[in-house]
Amino acid sequence: MSMKVVIAVVLGMAGSLGVNADEKQGTHLDWLGRQKLIAKYDAEGVQHYECNGKAWVGKGPSAVLRDEKGKVVAVHYSCASCKEAGAAPAWNFFDGGKVEATTVNPQDKDASPKKGAVPHVSFKLEGNGKGRIAGADTLLRVATDGGAAPAAGCAGPGDAGKWVAVPYKARYEFRDSTTEQPKAPGSAAPATTGEGPGAGKTDTH
Repeated sequence: MSMKVVIAVVLGMAGSLGVNADEKQGTHLDWLGRQKLIAKYDAEGVQHYECNGKAWVGKGPSAVLRDEKGKVVAVHYSCASCKEAGAAPAWNFFDGGKVEATTVNPQDKDASPKKGAVPHVSFKLEGNGKGRIAGADTLLRVATDGGAAPAAGCAGPGDAGKWVAVPYKARYEFRDSTTEQPKAPGSAAPATTGEGPGAGKTDTH
């Protein structure tokens, strides 16, 4: 299947959701939102799940990332999505940049305010140092909509092996953890993007 076909399928499945750029983020992620912003993109795609006979088990995403002009600039996936075990989530950009998630920080995970949405989380990244995301070592997934595991359909051994793809949208923020955002003029508080974690907030815990 060609990349154009894959992108078309992903966009078709995710088309009913929307990313709210003004959504407030979880307090545990606020401090990460003060790190230097390298780039941010809206993503749309699906989260894959497999039934193990007792519960749905997450198997990773298939999604595309768009820039501020709406152009598709990258694909987001995990080899778990294609039923190959043990691979980490990855983001491949069409300008040659690539990063993979090495860690999901449990303390940096917050429930989305939207029902049925995957949580807001942070990832540690390792990349090839190329393209528009060169220098990013941390990634935030925020403003999530959809993508949570189904509430039904995996009730017993007879359902084992079933797969389902749940549409979702999110915003991915690529950040440099070694540098804080510049301070806003006349303020001691670090500046935020107005859209990322910490937007409109002054406290963390």
